[in-house]
Amino acid sequence: MCENKGIKVFRLNNIPSKVGKWGTILKIVCDEKTPTESLMVGVVTINSNMKITAHYHNIEELQYILYGKGIVYDRKGKGYSIKQGDFVYCPSKEIGAHSFENTGNEPFVILYVYPSPGGKSPDVITYEKRDCN
Repeated sequence: MCENKGIKVFRLNNIPSKVGKWGTILKIVCDEKTPTESLMVGVVTINSNMKITAHYHNIEELQYILYGKGIVYDRKGKGYSIKQGDFVYCPSKEIGAHSFENTGNEPFVILYVYPSPGGKSPDVITYEKRDCN
């Protein structure tokens, strides 16, 4: 008998939810428990009138907007309107500091992906705006 170490199918509705930082709802799709060689993947739901605090990671991050609309803020506080189907790329370290705000009346749902050895969750470092170029 062969052990299947090939593809895996994850159904979002079957992934347990947990409360994340800032009151968000998280569903972890792929992490060190999955296991994975090099990815950390999840879905975060930001409820109406909610904002995630500015933060960054020591690794880059890619987000894809699954549902809803909102604003992503960069490290200088400049806002960019985003909606379903948009991607947001954040480089590593302080230059990639970002914050999200739900500007709609419905949940704002974001798929996020990190390159992370062994699927380990990256540190979340709160960013305090500075005078910077």
